[in-house]
This record gives sequence, structure tokens and C-alpha cells, in this order.
Amino acid sequence: MKCSAKRTDLSSESAAEESGVPWTAVFLWGCTFAYWWLFFASRGILPGGPAWEPHPEGVSEILNESINFWYANILYEAAGWPAVPNEAQHPVSEAIFNFAGAYSFLIFPLIIYDNKFKRKVSLWTAILFLTNFLMWPAMAIRADFTHKHDKDLEPNPGKLPLFGLLGWIPWAPAVAWTSIAVALFSVWWGLYGRPEFGDLASRWEFLKYATTHDRAFDVSISDTLCYSLWQTILMDGAPAKYRYVPFIGPAAWLVNVSAQRKEQDSRRPGASQGCDHFGLSRGEPKTSDGARGDI
Repeated sequence: MKCSAKRTDLSSESAAEESGVPWTAVFLWGCTFAYWWLFFASRGILPGGPAWEPHPEGVSEILNESINFWYANILYEAAGWPAVPNEAQHPVSEAIFNFAGAYSFLIFPLIIYDNKFKRKVSLWTAILFLTNFLMWPAMAIRADFTHKHDKDLEPNPGKLPLFGLLGWIPWAPAVAWTSIAVALFSVWWGLYGRPEFGDLASRWEFLKYATTHDRAFDVSISDTLCYSLWQTILMDGAPAKYRYVPFIGPAAWLVNVSAQRKEQDSRRPGASQGCDHFGLSRGEPKTSDGARGDI
């Protein structure tokens, strides 16, 4: 009887495994709806009201910061070109907004080289504007894809078809350096930009005020926190000194590993077959016609 009961337990465990409940995907979908509700529909938790009751000042802030994305108007003025009309926002708010944009840009190579995403360029383009409102469901879909196809994954050949005609451009380090430049300028801008907005003490007071009175400001802060989480997942297999250090980690990783890969390829052409651009073994399910994941 004991032996029979033990077999029954084992068979039930086997059945549970075969049922294939993608618990990670379920958890991420739950977090997705919670995230959407928190920033779109909640009352009394975050400053401001739900999305269908927009505050004119909040709409104006988002619109003006979007027009001046990555300090475009400042660059136009510095170059003597006519700037797009918009109202100057507080430099701390602009800095946080554009730092989150730099982080979104930095995620691009991580998405491109992760074979558990589909339609990667379209996905990242949308994420650049919708940030974590789209990144959360994308990661949930990725988790479900991983659950279904993990046993079928094969090594990535290490080529990026989209950039086949521009293979001579070290694009991944270029993305990293661009993101670093925007991030550093954002730090400087938040501290010293638009001097008419006051000294460091005044800016610190604004930061504390905006955190508790501006929902759009909180979205930008949450974006940077979420990206620091996603990088630990998308950089699975990378050294801990890169994987777990927000922003600086993936930026340094893209620059250093790309340089190491270039040196390795110059010494041993074709030696990195079976690994991706970052020297990691990643894979994707092979379709019936032998094609690999789409870009």
C-alpha cells in the first residue's frame, strides 16, 4: 500500500509537470495588470488621478518633455537651428525623463540578441515610447515562450540579419556610448541646467515634491527601476559585475564584450560559431523550414 501511494504521488507530480503551467508568465502577467492599474487607474496611491481624468499641467509636462526628448531643442538652439516651440520644464523633471529614455535605448541590444523575443525591432521601437507599459507584457510573453520552447532552443549563430548591410558598424557599443552620453548629460542638466530654476537645494526640494505630487514623474522613476530588473534577466550568463549594476553594468558590458569579441574574431575567424555577439550561448526554436527567430 505504501509503495502504491508513493507511485501515485510520483505520477501526480509527473502529471503536474506535464500540465505545463507557466508560473513565471502567470506571475508576470499579474504584475503587468497591477502595473497598468497602478499608473492608469489607481486613486489615492499615486499623486494625481486616473488616465481618463488627466490634469492639464501633467499633459503639458509630458508633451513638452517629449518634444524636447534627448534635449533636441537645446541641441537645435546650440546649432543655431529653429527649435520646436515648447515650454521649458523643470530641469530635474527633464533629466529624469531623458535618463529613462537613455535606459530604454540601452535595452535595445539586449532585446535584439535575446532569441525569446519576436519582432524585436518593432517591439523595442514601441518600448522606446511606451517604456514599461509595454515591457511588462513583453517579458510575460517571453516567459511563456521560454516555458513552451526551452527544450527546443538551439545556439544562436551569432549573426544579426537586420544589420547585415551595416556589419562594419560597431552598433552595440555605439548604442552603449550614446546612452552613456545622454545619461551623463541628464545628470549635469538635473544639477545645473536652466539656472533660473534655482540652486541644488531648490532642485532637491523639487525632487521630493515631484515624487509625491506628479504621477508622470513617478512613471519615469519606475521605468529606471524596472529596467534595472529586466537587465538581470536579459543578461543571464553575463558576469555579476555587469549583470547586477543598474545602467552602468549593461553599458560597460556592451562596450567591453564587443571589444573582446572583435579581438577574438581577428585572431580566430569563425571561432565564435554557436555563440552570440556577447559570447553567450543563446538559442531559439528552429521552425519547420529551418528558419530562426525573426527580427
